[in-house]
Amino acid sequence: MRKQYLKFLTAPLCVLLALAQPAQAQPGALDPFFANAYSNSDPIRTAVALPDGKVLVGSATFNNPVGSIQGVQRLNVDGSVDNTWNGAITWSGVTSPYPQGVRRMALRPGGAHFAIGTNNSSYFLITSLANGTVDGTVPFNAFQSGTALALGAQSTGRAVVAGAQTPATTLERGIVAYGTDGLIDPSFGAPAGGITLENSLQGHTVSAGTASVQVLVVQPDDKIIIAGNFTHYDGVETGNIARLNADGSLDGTFSAGLGTLDTLTGTFGPVSALALDGSDRVYVGGSFTTINDGGTASGIVRLNADGTPDATFHVTGISNGAVTAITSMQNWTIIGGTFSVAGTTPVRGIAMLNNDGSVNADFLSGAGTGFGADLVSVDEIAISPAGIYVAGEFESYNGMARHNVLRLQSIQLTVPPNRVLCDGTNVQAINLPPLPPTFTASWTNDNAAIGLAASGVGNVPAFTATNSGNTPITGRISIDIKDTAGSFVKHVVYLITVKPAPTVNAVSGQTLCAGDNTAPVAFTGPVSGTSFGWTNDNTNIGLRASGTGNIAAFRASNNSGSVETANITVTPTADHCAGTPVSFALAVSPSAGTISYPAAEYCQTGNAVPQRTGSQGGSFSATPGGLVMNAANGQVNLALSAPGTYTITYTVAATGGCSATANTQLTVKPQATVNAVPNQYFCNGIPTTPINFTGTAASYTWTSAATGFGLPASGTGNIGSFTPTALASTTIRVTPIGNGSTTCTGKPFTFAVRVSSCTVASPGNTGGDDNTLRATLVSLSPNPAREQVNVTYNGTNSGPLTLTLVNSNGVIALRPASFTGNRATLNLSSLLPGTYMLQITDTRTGTMVQKQVIKL
Repeated sequence: MRKQYLKFLTAPLCVLLALAQPAQAQPGALDPFFANAYSNSDPIRTAVALPDGKVLVGSATFNNPVGSIQGVQRLNVDGSVDNTWNGAITWSGVTSPYPQGVRRMALRPGGAHFAIGTNNSSYFLITSLANGTVDGTVPFNAFQSGTALALGAQSTGRAVVAGAQTPATTLERGIVAYGTDGLIDPSFGAPAGGITLENSLQGHTVSAGTASVQVLVVQPDDKIIIAGNFTHYDGVETGNIARLNADGSLDGTFSAGLGTLDTLTGTFGPVSALALDGSDRVYVGGSFTTINDGGTASGIVRLNADGTPDATFHVTGISNGAVTAITSMQNWTIIGGTFSVAGTTPVRGIAMLNNDGSVNADFLSGAGTGFGADLVSVDEIAISPAGIYVAGEFESYNGMARHNVLRLQSIQLTVPPNRVLCDGTNVQAINLPPLPPTFTASWTNDNAAIGLAASGVGNVPAFTATNSGNTPITGRISIDIKDTAGSFVKHVVYLITVKPAPTVNAVSGQTLCAGDNTAPVAFTGPVSGTSFGWTNDNTNIGLRASGTGNIAAFRASNNSGSVETANITVTPTADHCAGTPVSFALAVSPSAGTISYPAAEYCQTGNAVPQRTGSQGGSFSATPGGLVMNAANGQVNLALSAPGTYTITYTVAATGGCSATANTQLTVKPQATVNAVPNQYFCNGIPTTPINFTGTAASYTWTSAATGFGLPASGTGNIGSFTPTALASTTIRVTPIGNGSTTCTGKPFTFAVRVSSCTVASPGNTGGDDNTLRATLVSLSPNPAREQVNVTYNGTNSGPLTLTLVNSNGVIALRPASFTGNRATLNLSSLLPGTYMLQITDTRTGTMVQKQVIKL
């Protein structure tokens, strides 16, 4: 690359640099806006990018629709031949073809250029003006003796030509300079100096051959770096890479040591390309594998300003071919050549290196497979504001037909991504860096409804995205960079879709009393798919602090004694876009609301707790009296309350026209009762009298604490007659059962049952005639009885007989009485209810029988 052009390039290369994030314009990819019309042309060995984005290409013969042209052509930014270029001249009447054509070109100040080429053992140097015509003020240097291989231009206008060192030719020193007068400048270099190839370099044997300068590059300070096949310059050991001062003398501050000498074979690894970066470092490319006898190289190295290898630059993976073209700027370097692998990726002939020498994967992604198998050489890479020009001998790139020259998309070109925005979003400007004077930038927008104007020039301005409808709208923005002829340099397109701002239809407020059910709140809006989120600034009304979706009906609350107002703010959201919030109010006044108890009727047990819908802080009262209730919370102590039906009133300090009282009724049902039953005494083996239960109960249930003597463990209703089978004592627990509607089950009553041995003693006589006192001959009536019991004796014994009545504890309950005959009466009126035992004794014989008596 020519350093003069790099000076220009530092500003305009960054066209579209500020365009958001990378998208369509991918480094390494073909530029679709450049397509030359060449076919069957000779290889294009050199290319020079011009400040206006056009490119000069040099070859032997160009074949295109306008005919066959030799030498140099200028191509427009779209790849077409620039018909205003006058490069089709016959070079001062010389019309014979030049098989090797134009080998190198270099820009002169003002857009003019130098061009060199070689034919057999002579070369030509042409000095042309910016329109392609030969500079008539400079002699035509055709058929100079020697083989010219390299060309450079100094800022003074002097042309530096180098090539094979050939005695008795203009290149007898291997390098020569032509002044602005077109004549060889004798002040350039030492007359007896120049390059030589000796058989020894720093003690290492060097194979014999022809000394030559293969490539050169001119620094901004007009110093010249040369590389090729030589060991000395001006008699000083330099290796095959050296730097000359602007006057052609050797620069002793630069030393690359042995250069690319392979000390095992004694040959120099070929150097095919040189390039400078912005830090006075030099890139050296070729097919060598070592630098300065020890530093490994993979066809490319970077030297510091003093010629020593840059240890921070390490390239691996450039293999299966040579590096023949290099261009470098800032933090990247593009290389071209015949290699087929870059890093670990199979890619032919093209790659980009990062500042540390690593292979740039993004560039490889854009390049795809690179050049096709038809690649012969990559001879020059030139950067312009329009893109990266590559010249050489090839027929395709990444599967696309391209003949000997192509343009890659600018490695710094970026395109805004497609964006989807919400209505009201602030969109930043797309600022374009300064363009070359011959470039213009314009943009269009096919849908101004998104908030951006329909068209403009230069930067795309900032704007506020808008969408006044209910469905998304899209604008297609095109940015066009064109040259003065109107040809596209770059054309990028991106889309901006603006989604509508969702809205919520108006919602009416509500005025409520505590305890009321609110009306459901349903949110609606015109934008499909809208969701609604809401917040509540006063949870005292009974609504939570936030939620999503509709608000279902709920019971309003107010326990403060004054109106509680809640402001509900609802925000619509659709497809991640939030609309303008809308608010409405719910006002709740204190109120008694309603009160109730879980049941309308209760039995006299436990407590009853009221349920309230209205405000807290009121008081409870009941009529008529008899209900034991907590006035603060309305809790009723049922066990202590008298049976009856009560009206309960809840009273609060209401406002806003809301009710201050609420009423309900509660009934306490009476308990069923069972009348007392006396303790019972039974004789073992003798059938008992039935035990009948009386009272207000609808029915009775009973249990016996003891079993195994003829009485079941439990039963319902009365206890019928049974015959005890064993002596026992038990407690009978009888429960009065309510009727299920007007009475409740009452409190249990217990009494005792005792089964004793009732043996009859008959000393000296156990006979069984009617003259003998036996239990079967005695009867009692009535039994049970409340007042008196008649005792009847049916035997023939005339007595007298003694009657003794004892209680359940064996204590005499009535004073014993004696009677004769068949009948006696017992007065029970003074006795307590219960079970008693009547002992009947024959005073003559001592025989006794017992009968059970039940006092009601």
